Amino acid sequence: MSIHSLHDLFGLMLITAEASADGSPPVHVQIVTVIICFLLVYWVLKRFAFGPLLAVIDERRDQIETDLKNAADIQEEAKKDRAEYEERLRKIEEEGRMKMQELITEGKRIAEAIQEKARAEAGVMIEKAQQNIQYETEKARVVLKEDMIKLTIQATEHLIRERLDDQKHRELISDFLTRIERN
Repeated sequence: MSIHSLHDLFGLMLITAEASADGSPPVHVQIVTVIICFLLVYWVLKRFAFGPLLAVIDERRDQIETDLKNAADIQEEAKKDRAEYEERLRKIEEEGRMKMQELITEGKRIAEAIQEKARAEAGVMIEKAQQNIQYETEKARVVLKEDMIKLTIQATEHLIRERLDDQKHRELISDFLTRIERN
């Protein structure tokens, strides 16, 4: 059935409908006309529009399904990448903590070595100072002993030269003590 024949059929139905007595077509003609029009529109749509529309709709549905699948794949890959990056970050942080701990341990070891070296050097310096003190003390004793000997010899010489009376004896002792205080 072509479009021209359908047009002719509609024209005939309209003429028949106009021929009725009260001016309106009978109900059965109206129903048949509506059915024929519906079938005609359906056939035209099926022939020219449904195929391309359904093809476009199917193509679009396939595209949407593909896009959703790709989005799901990308999302899954992103989750895997995120887990991998979090694992890498955790490892890097752990390595950083380990390096920091190693550096702290090394710093403590170096500080202890420096302290031990300082203690050893201080011990050597204290020992040298004690040796110097002991040497200076011995030296002072020798000097003091020699001074005492000299003073004793001088006092004895002085005593021997002069006669010892009580007054002279006191003067000599006082003089001796004064000399000791000066030296």
